[in-house]
Amino acid sequence: MMQRQASDHSASCLSENGNQANYAQFFDKVELANMLFGDDGLRMAIPQAVGRLIAQRLPGEEITELCCGVGSLSIALALEGKRLTALDTCPEKIRLAKVNAQNFGVSKQINFLQQDCRSYQQLDPHHTIICDPPWGGSARRFSTFRFSNFELDVKSLLISLVSSQPLVALKLPFNFDFQELKALPFAVRTTAYHHQAFLDHEEDSRRPLFWIAHCWK
Repeated sequence: MMQRQASDHSASCLSENGNQANYAQFFDKVELANMLFGDDGLRMAIPQAVGRLIAQRLPGEEITELCCGVGSLSIALALEGKRLTALDTCPEKIRLAKVNAQNFGVSKQINFLQQDCRSYQQLDPHHTIICDPPWGGSARRFSTFRFSNFELDVKSLLISLVSSQPLVALKLPFNFDFQELKALPFAVRTTAYHHQAFLDHEEDSRRPLFWIAHCWK
């Protein structure tokens, strides 16, 4: 199948740089007061402003999020009117996600499940899928991040999902190897997320802080 790729560099996102205080500037006061972040702190969460940008690029009203963590992205999607099933293997993260959804008034729109996305057998074939797999720590540990650097076998999971779902969106580190995307047997469109106000160095301003890859057959 012919590979189709495009990029959109118009969005904004949370940087991997800096400490918790730096991360906090991307979350409004309501989020900081009502969101429980758990042991990962702010580093693994996505601010609602960013999540809403992602939601606007996801087709369909029914979404399944894999590796949902404490629910920051699911909640942002729900605030944009999406209805979700959200999975994570960690019981504590699912507990926090349910509390967070209640705090933001969207608990009726999200069904949080403690499930391993690799063995979950109840994916709705009409749902759009979004996955934010764990990176195993900061992506900066690698000059180039590849599928093999994820904690999960993301490549096999992605290929399996694309074979049965209308669209699969995958969050990727800023330094992901695009040659690995080009080798995939289906279409991919990538969107870059930046936050120019936070970038201190000119070389950083030319690269995204993370990518969302939209994949379809």
